[in-house]
Amino acid sequence: TVKTGYAAFANGPLIGSNEAEEGWTTWSYSLERPIVNYLVAIAAGEYALYKEEGAVPLEYVTSRAVDESGARHTMGFAKPQVVYFNELLGTDYPYPVYRQLLVSRFLYGGMENAGMTILADTMLVRSERDRHDRAEGVVAHELAHQWFGDLLTCYGWRELWLNEGFATFYTGRWLEHTRGEQNYAGKVEGWMNAALKAKAPMAARSWSKVDGRDNDAVYVRGASVLHMLRVHLGDDVFDAGIRKYVAENADRLVESDDLRRTLEDVSGTH
Repeated sequence: TVKTGYAAFANGPLIGSNEAEEGWTTWSYSLERPIVNYLVAIAAGEYALYKEEGAVPLEYVTSRAVDESGARHTMGFAKPQVVYFNELLGTDYPYPVYRQLLVSRFLYGGMENAGMTILADTMLVRSERDRHDRAEGVVAHELAHQWFGDLLTCYGWRELWLNEGFATFYTGRWLEHTRGEQNYAGKVEGWMNAALKAKAPMAARSWSKVDGRDNDAVYVRGASVLHMLRVHLGDDVFDAGIRKYVAENADRLVESDDLRRTLEDVSGTH
């Protein structure tokens, strides 16, 4: 319930908006699919909403100071990315709408709330002439999380690489698809160089937050391990294994052993 004139958003499709009392409006949303609690999100403010049809209904939410062209240049990468990930992962995007919001003063580049990604407005691409590399990569990363992190959620933070390593790796796969093998090779080199400097284990026996510790062990070491498995098993076996892993663990909490067992089943290799 927000002041009339503001727009409010939450996970799932909009059910309706009604006057609550003088000067206030209640916005109602519903999401039938279960999600873990850290993926629940609410945003409210002086927002404009732009819609686009794709493999799933797409919604782009921005400040009213941003025109529709800016919204589409920034968040429209998701339209072909949904098609690509649907095919590559073998499980269609799992929520009834994909909403992206550009918000101000956000702490991070993006956050993969289920069906409703929040993006920092520093990502804004105002025209075709603007550089959009960061926006394209972050949009791909947060979209990949809708499968790895949202549909399948890590069982505790010590398994966070199953969220972040996968989202980083599949951002690389998207850029390989659109920009070629050399681009992907550069990404892999960057992941590995950063991972070699990380002191923390990828999947610790227990979780602790050490002051000053970065996330290289989780993001880029996770992506590096997935690349290693891809090379070791070959694309056909690796991709089939990931499709099976996603299908069998939808709406579940996953651990590294779930991935290991699935890849062993598909490959016949210990």
